[in-house]
Amino acid sequence: MSLANGLYILNDYCPPAPAKEDDPLTKELKRLESTASDPIFAFLHRRDENYSYQFMYHNVQSLQAHHEDLSCDQSFMHSDLLLLAETWSIRSDRFEFQDFKLCVETHSSLNRTRKPNGVCIYAKKHIDFQGARAFPNYETGVHIAVVYLKNNIRFAVLYAKPGSTVDEILDAVEEAVGDECDEYQTILAGDFNINMNTEDGRTFWEVLRDVYWLHLRTNTSH
Repeated sequence: MSLANGLYILNDYCPPAPAKEDDPLTKELKRLESTASDPIFAFLHRRDENYSYQFMYHNVQSLQAHHEDLSCDQSFMHSDLLLLAETWSIRSDRFEFQDFKLCVETHSSLNRTRKPNGVCIYAKKHIDFQGARAFPNYETGVHIAVVYLKNNIRFAVLYAKPGSTVDEILDAVEEAVGDECDEYQTILAGDFNINMNTEDGRTFWEVLRDVYWLHLRTNTSH
């Protein structure tokens, strides 16, 4: 039960007595306070002014189903940009986040059927972005969205459906961010659905590194 509607006190309310200092519950509460751990993403709740932009990437697996979850998550709401993949969105969808604006999106299908695809990028309203582009490929199932910010920085989010080939994904990357690699600092986040421990996976990352100057980062705090 989460609401008090329909509940009534039949007699005089007597609040419970405060727990004594030697009470086992009091001791346990103090112990928990002294050993509190810092969750791995707690740093995202505190805006670090040493960074130009704080962004969060998430394979949301239906923005319609999880919109409220993201809205209540301070890690997301304290970020400057939200890069979301597998949104399952359709053209009639309108999902808003407080203090954010939708910069660019691709839809999961060409009709009103929700499919496990689609990407989008939200930015805080005070951020002055220079432009945005969307690259949905409904044949290969590879979608990319790109937003351009000042100081020659661009953020891109990618989703490739399971079964997409390395060549199909690289073709999409080339179309979306292949130009002006030497002029932009590019941050690409996404779900590539590639096993990076295979020969194809290693080849994929070598191409991203050598051709597009993109490097694999697995440390969430940098």
